Amino acid sequence: MTEASLRDFQEAIRPAVEGVENFRFACTTVLNRHDRKAVVTARCPAMTELQNQSTYKGTKDNQPVDNVVSMIRLLAEAGNDALRAVVVLANTDPVFIWAHLPSARSALETFAYCHWLAECPLDPDRRVQRGLLMQLEDAKELARFGIETFTNQSQKTKASIQAFSEANEWPVSFTKMTIGREVLIDTKPAIDLVVGGTGDIHGLAPQLWSYLSGASHGNPYALLQSADRTGGVIEGPMITVPLVVEASTIHNLTATLILAGIRAWGMTCRYFGWDDEDWRASLTPVREYLDWAHEALRTHTNPGVA
Repeated sequence: MTEASLRDFQEAIRPAVEGVENFRFACTTVLNRHDRKAVVTARCPAMTELQNQSTYKGTKDNQPVDNVVSMIRLLAEAGNDALRAVVVLANTDPVFIWAHLPSARSALETFAYCHWLAECPLDPDRRVQRGLLMQLEDAKELARFGIETFTNQSQKTKASIQAFSEANEWPVSFTKMTIGREVLIDTKPAIDLVVGGTGDIHGLAPQLWSYLSGASHGNPYALLQSADRTGGVIEGPMITVPLVVEASTIHNLTATLILAGIRAWGMTCRYFGWDDEDWRASLTPVREYLDWAHEALRTHTNPGVA
């Protein structure tokens, strides 16, 4: 790639970079303004649930609401970190064709589960059950390492979840991943919900996840989507094609991820009682970028190829 074409590409994706930075600034501002804690003076779900945490039966080691609060905040911030990585990796010299896609998948999944866990309104028992299911999933993944220390920790976590659930009269199924009335949501429906869908596994969001998952795992069907067959050169029985990433693709992907981020963080702000008006006002430049991207992609302007 020539220096001139790189500059053209970077200029073409500059609005995406600025959109992400504006979004991250808005999120960081609201976190700092409230010291990353639920608003004590507000009647928010987090504070109400924390005040009622002692009503759950079980050992003193079980702090189910504290765990949920920490998990929601962790997921929200991790999603922002992954989102930033997307544009950093897309805006490099030389330009990476695939490197930003695993980070995009990470951002999408993280925001999806953050949105599911922070859902408002939601019965407090169901939120605790969702938190326990997330812990159960972590325990199952930990056991896959095959390391004795991790296996023992996994078994300890499962036993704790089992004991706590039974103490509160919630049936548990480790095979079906259910606790009480809750079932651990699958990644694809969670993604569809966070971008405004109905949780349909056949929606647009699951299709995006399938592509990002394929690219993350190095599957040819996904990687070959970057092949520009119109620029192919036939060499006997073979065809050699250039690999490209278009600025329009970056804008499509970034806009989707920001939308997921806005919905996940919007639910997080609602859960913690963070001032909604200030939050919405700080998103004005982000929404302006989304409007610009929609119009630019609709009219196929700023295509930019690397």
